[in-house]
Amino acid sequence: MIAEKCENHIILRTSWLYGTGGKNFVDTIINIAKDREELSVVDDQYGSPTYTAHLAAGIKKIVFKVLAGNDISGVFNITGSGCCSWYEFALEILKYRPGMVKSVKPVGTDSFPRPARRPHNSILSNDKLRRILNIEMPHWKDALNEYLG
Repeated sequence: MIAEKCENHIILRTSWLYGTGGKNFVDTIINIAKDREELSVVDDQYGSPTYTAHLAAGIKKIVFKVLAGNDISGVFNITGSGCCSWYEFALEILKYRPGMVKSVKPVGTDSFPRPARRPHNSILSNDKLRRILNIEMPHWKDALNEYLG
């Protein structure tokens, strides 16, 4: 990456974003569940759901550390802590909307052909973020509760 060639750089990587103001998995599951008795959700892809409000708060902390004169450089992952499959994520989402759908069926990635292949493991570790910057991201279930609760 070109940014990595700069002496002082910060590259932030995140995944499975959801929040207000954009299309996302959480809102999609809720909207689809309104019209269906059964949902099929991929159960062989794993990642760390990330609430955009928490991502923004984490980025703000990093910016303040830089402005305070901390010598920070490198690539950092910044995601919700913990991990799950899309299926597990959907089950947790639907706990906030009981009775919307009768059943949720786990299926493989091959049940939803996409133009681009999806990785089975997109879990990003926040260890470096915590160790070097002392920033702890909320668990994805707590974040979902904040978003939907």
